[in-house]
Amino acid sequence: VGTLSLRQGNWKYIKANPKGPKNWVTNKGIEGGLQVTPQLYYLSTDINEQANLAKVNANKLTEMHDMLTEIVSTGYRD
Repeated sequence: VGTLSLRQGNWKYIKANPKGPKNWVTNKGIEGGLQVTPQLYYLSTDINEQANLAKVNANKLTEMHDMLTEIVSTGYRD
């Protein structure tokens, strides 16, 4: 599995990827979502996903992380 994400209304959560970005991605300056820390964006004001709100909105981050964990544990198939 690569990077998993979840969209809930205007919120988008991207799960942390402990392996981080691939070298071929970073060498080309491509942002692919493969970060070692979780990402949280509010798309109605940040459609380009530039302002990661994970550190300032811990409650929403936890909520969406738990939702994605539940989805994966109850039947996600790769």
